[in-house]
Amino acid sequence: MKTVPENTSTDLEAALNEIEHKAVLGSQAIAWRNLPLQTGDSYAPYFEEYHMLFQKLVDHRNMVHEPKAAFMKAGKATQQAEKENHSLVNKLPNLERRKSQVIRELESLHPSPKTKKWYRTLILFGVISVCLSDSLYNLPTFEAWGMSYLGALVLALVFGIVLAFFAHLFPRIVSLGKTLWQRSLIAFGLLAGFFIIFLFFGEMRADYLAKIASENGSTAHYSALPFALVSTVLLIVAIAIPHFFSPTKEELEIKTRHEKLTKDKSDLENEIAGIENQRKANDANKDRVHLESSSQLNTGFTDEQKIIAHAMMTFSSFKKTNLLHRDDRVKPNSFNEPYPFIFKTYHNFDNHHNNNILPS
Repeated sequence: MKTVPENTSTDLEAALNEIEHKAVLGSQAIAWRNLPLQTGDSYAPYFEEYHMLFQKLVDHRNMVHEPKAAFMKAGKATQQAEKENHSLVNKLPNLERRKSQVIRELESLHPSPKTKKWYRTLILFGVISVCLSDSLYNLPTFEAWGMSYLGALVLALVFGIVLAFFAHLFPRIVSLGKTLWQRSLIAFGLLAGFFIIFLFFGEMRADYLAKIASENGSTAHYSALPFALVSTVLLIVAIAIPHFFSPTKEELEIKTRHEKLTKDKSDLENEIAGIENQRKANDANKDRVHLESSSQLNTGFTDEQKIIAHAMMTFSSFKKTNLLHRDDRVKPNSFNEPYPFIFKTYHNFDNHHNNNILPS
């Protein structure tokens, strides 16, 4: 659609005044010839050329404002918005149904507190604490190796981390067994291996303590077995904590399913909201096009009516000027005749008589 120049109204006013001026001069010219005749004559043939000039202005306004194009553009915007919105609305029932199904299933699931992040963090903290306790319990053993207290402490912390890692991997290593007997054998072998390590640490600790007692002038005998048993028990506790307190496979599956359904619910809600937003955007675009087209049509209608009104006023002036300048001072019988021509107009769609009512 063409944009209407800002100076259109000024140009139109000048054109109307120019035609009116020509008509007045033409009226004077025929008045000096005492035309039209008093009887059997009409002002129509003498005014026709000025009517055609007004009609050309109407035609020009039609080309400037393009009312048919504006009307068709508004209609096309309505059809497009209705088509797109109809397609979007058809998607809603299925989305709402799927959303209801997801909500019902979500309400039926009750994830265990064991699957909560804070709970699993607490289990990890417990395992690490037990393993670090075990490693610090063996701190004197590392000092017996001739290390400084700080060096022994660092080595004890590293050993505690290794124990925690082993406690974490223990169930997976045991599960490599195909039968219960194999799994039991693997578990016994792993614990036996660490018991031997702890027994070695206990032996060194016992010797260390005996040496200290000897330096203090006393005689004492320490057994490595209690130290090894304490370390082994602490390791078993570290292994047992996640085994008994961690979520089961079924609880983890419920948590995974709950998370997936929660995401599905959010995705469906976003998709439904997106459809509503798209429908609003389609309606807003339709309304914008209607407003632009309506403004164009109303401007064209106003110009049309202005031209027609000016033409009728000019016709009235044409007759009065003619009457004033006639030498015979005769008033023709056709003086009171109405405007003798019909304008071809362009802003009268749908029988609304130039109201430019656009489809909603």
